[in-house]
Amino acid sequence: SGIGSAGNGNSADSAGTDSKGTIVVDVVAVAPEGIVVDVAENVASRARPKVRVAITNAGALTYDPQQAQNVTEEETVVLHTLARGFLGDSTSPGASWNVDGSSPGVTELEHYRVLSKTDSQVSLDYKMESSARGMNAYNLTRLGSIVYDPKYVVPLKLQYQEVLLQDRPGSRDRTTTSVDLKLASDTFKKT
Repeated sequence: SGIGSAGNGNSADSAGTDSKGTIVVDVVAVAPEGIVVDVAENVASRARPKVRVAITNAGALTYDPQQAQNVTEEETVVLHTLARGFLGDSTSPGASWNVDGSSPGVTELEHYRVLSKTDSQVSLDYKMESSARGMNAYNLTRLGSIVYDPKYVVPLKLQYQEVLLQDRPGSRDRTTTSVDLKLASDTFKKT
């Protein structure tokens, strides 16, 4: 049984590219503490092999550190939304919560706000801010939206645009990335 999402596009201000492909997530185990999945990305310009990832109910991700280069930023965003506790108890319009993913030397805050709710969907506003100082200094801002199925605990649609500013010796690089992910199939949800 598994979950599949498809489609993403990337562009850099200095040299535009457009990539389309798939991110496939297969659920291999479910436990009271969370789920275990296999995730893989297949994009023409950057295919990645399957990596086994444990996702706690709170959204923390654990995988073999030697596989870190094989887990993309887009996969990480999708995996966080698969956490069994992602929505929490309050899905009323206006409800909001924050996730602090900061680590030593890096500040990372995600902000979620419920925009609307029906029996089958919850629409969310999504913002992430991340920064680091020092030799590899950067500032990243991501703005987007998520349409979520609370019954099956999966994102139906996830869109965002991010702006990354990186300090380099003698310059500051700016990269803009747009991502558009849509649930392609879900073997748990029989239609």
